[in-house]
Parts: sequence; C-alpha cells; structure tokens
Amino acid sequence: MYKMKQEFGGYGHTVPRWVAILVEKEILHDTSWHNDVCPSFEPDEEDSGVRLWVDHITAEERECPTMRFCITIEDLKGGEAEDEDACVTDDALILSEVLFKTDYDTATGKYYVRLIGGTKKIETGFNDEVSAMLWIVDFIKTNMVEVDDVQPHK
Repeated sequence: MYKMKQEFGGYGHTVPRWVAILVEKEILHDTSWHNDVCPSFEPDEEDSGVRLWVDHITAEERECPTMRFCITIEDLKGGEAEDEDACVTDDALILSEVLFKTDYDTATGKYYVRLIGGTKKIETGFNDEVSAMLWIVDFIKTNMVEVDDVQPHK
C-alpha cells in the first residue's frame, strides 16, 4: 500500500489513471500526507519545488469545488520560498499546458515530453513540438478513468 491509499484510502480519494501511470514509471512520486487536504505527487527531480495536488473527484467534496488539480511551484533559490499556484479543472488541454513541457533533444533531433520540474523523459521521438503536445492531450484524455491506488513498477 502506498501513501495515497494509506493516507486517503478511507476518504474515497482516487486519481486519474494518467497519474498512476506516471507514478508506475517513477516519473512522479507519491508524496501524500494525511495532514494535507488531498493526495500529492512530485516529479522525479529532488527539490524541484513542483507538486501536483489531486483533489476529490466529486466537486462537493473538494476544498475548491471548481478545481480538481493544483500545481504548486515553489522557488527554492536563495533559501526563500515564493509560491506560485496553478489550479485547474480536469480539462486535458489546460493540464497539458500547465504540468507538461516539451523539449528538443539536439542529439536525436527530436522532441520529447517531460513534467515541469522533472528531468525524466515520458515519451520521445516527436518530429515537431505540436505532435508532442497532441500526444500529451491524448495521453491525459485516454487515461482519465479513476484508480484508487498508485505504486511504482517493481
């Protein structure tokens, strides 16, 4: 049993399958804690300052009924933290623009997808940035089914 299930299992919390896939691939790490309002996940990069919060699927059960996801970005430079928040609904296009990033790999001449604050490549081999962004939207849309547990692949 992993943190999300351990800390929030009794409260009916679930996450979309795309979150579980990223945890399984060890691109996101489950950082859920019972003192928080909802489960949370951070990219692979230690001290990235980025955290994805996934609130309850039922709007009435959320702290902010209109927003299911919140991405917090903490500026860790100089020891002083300045937080930036981006809270969004479950819209795949908005999530793709806020949470994911495309980069160009000069060694391969191809684009790849990663999380903001992360370094691990989620998907690679795109000929252009538009194809990479379309893949992100499709990945989110096709994996919106809810799951109640997340765990890294062993």
